Amino acid sequence: MFNLLPTVMLVLIIRTVTSGSNSVLVRLGFVGLRSQLLFLGSAMLLIQSLDLLMEYVQRKTWRDLARSIEHHTRVETFAHVQQLDPAYLENQSSGRLMHILYDDIGQVHRFFESGINDLIRAAMIFVTLGMIFLFLAPSLGLLALLFQPLLIRFGRYIQQQIAPYYREVGDKTDELSLLLTNNLAGLSTVKRFTAEDFEVQRLTVASESVWQHNIRAVDRSSAYASLMRFMFLGNAAAVLTLASILASSGGLSLGAFLLVAGFTGTLLAQLRGMDENYDFYKRSTASAERILHLLETPISIRSGPKALPPEQVRGDITLDHVCFQYHPDMDVLKDFSLRIEAQESLALVGATGCGKTTFVKLLLRFYDVAAGTIYVDGVDIRELSLNDLRTAIGVVSQDVYLFHGTVYDNILYGRRDASRNDVIMAARATEAHDFIINQLPQGYDTIIGERGQKLSGGQQQRLAIARVVLMNPPILILDEATSALDNETEAAIKQSLDRIAHNRTTITIAHRLSTIYNADRICVMDGGRIIEQGRHDELLSLDGIYAALWRMQAGDVGSKSRIATLEERI
Repeated sequence: MFNLLPTVMLVLIIRTVTSGSNSVLVRLGFVGLRSQLLFLGSAMLLIQSLDLLMEYVQRKTWRDLARSIEHHTRVETFAHVQQLDPAYLENQSSGRLMHILYDDIGQVHRFFESGINDLIRAAMIFVTLGMIFLFLAPSLGLLALLFQPLLIRFGRYIQQQIAPYYREVGDKTDELSLLLTNNLAGLSTVKRFTAEDFEVQRLTVASESVWQHNIRAVDRSSAYASLMRFMFLGNAAAVLTLASILASSGGLSLGAFLLVAGFTGTLLAQLRGMDENYDFYKRSTASAERILHLLETPISIRSGPKALPPEQVRGDITLDHVCFQYHPDMDVLKDFSLRIEAQESLALVGATGCGKTTFVKLLLRFYDVAAGTIYVDGVDIRELSLNDLRTAIGVVSQDVYLFHGTVYDNILYGRRDASRNDVIMAARATEAHDFIINQLPQGYDTIIGERGQKLSGGQQQRLAIARVVLMNPPILILDEATSALDNETEAAIKQSLDRIAHNRTTITIAHRLSTIYNADRICVMDGGRIIEQGRHDELLSLDGIYAALWRMQAGDVGSKSRIATLEERI
């Protein structure tokens, strides 16, 4: 408590000047008044210097601690988010998660960097002064210390009253973050629909809502903080009044009275920033609650104990009486059974919502089955290492996601330990090398923008396929991989995919039957079940739903009613 010592030294100087001498200093060898004052002045300077040094060390320590807490909390929270189930993440906005990972953790950092230091110092001074007053005069100490339980109870009451307002600020900030994230990600769509003014208006409303909720929270926080300061001032006034009465009646020496007055002034000086520090505290408390809530979100899909080295995977897949539903009483897959032989080429076709993409999510263990079992090479996938399972399965989907960065980095994402030559070979295998070298300004080092927005759809798809080729998975899933492309680009990419699929277990999901007619086996799905399966010519000879779909896509307009009739019979 170095910041209390200057007050002690000041009282000693005053007492020495008023009394003409100081018996303690005389015993130390300082006989004359001048030598005593010089000693006290030098000691005062030394103590002030030490106080400044201690304050610097203290603030640096808290700043370093704050940065450490911010760094480790952000890394731990981000790592936890990486492990959370897709089912949870699909129900969360990216804006909310960004707000927690950046703003909330930053808010906690700012409190530890500045606010908590001042609050702890004020609390320590208050307790220390209570003990000193108790030593100087028991009645003074009791008056100061008995106030503390009242202050603690009042602080808890304030916390209960203010906390909801700061939670509302966090919720409204979430909405603002989501709006900003969506707008910036879809800015080209905004421009296509000339919705710039509409988006500005939406942002204005959302930002004003955050502003108003902030004002409401700060107003209440400031009011309560001012009330707490008033309580401190009242207690300080009571202590000074009692000290004056004791001093005038001889129950307290002049030196002790001056100490009480000086210490009280020191305490009041610590309260000047209470409004700001208390607002800091409440904001960081609300932020910490949101961070902890995210960290406490359970991870339901856990990795299994069994290893599955990709080079040892045959690619045999079995779904045994699998049932799954996203919502209660809404089955997506019902008693679904299917055996896919190693290196077999299987196609899944059917109307939207029949369960094709769900099949892929279950195989990757983005979700766990509600009933039944999925096996890879005869092993329940719930017993397999998640990393090994997902490394063994490469997915090329219609929705290509490329990261902001270079062409090279995006392909390398398929296998982070690959060499540059491996990356180039993967690009050659998907016929992406030529356009990378000839059409992109920096070749493989070209920055392609967020989601690859500087590339055409066909170029994006080729890079996505090259990424999977570099991964070299024994099981390949093509989920509408070419449905968004023009016929010429689709034909070129399909040739690449046919070469890549050789000697792998390949599962193709498609609406356009022309892309899957040469598969080893075609399964037609409807209502979460397989209703037809066989080779292309076998299914045509059945004259069922597949045959009707084939004729409809070939231009037979009467096939649509035929499909509806067949589905009603199933």
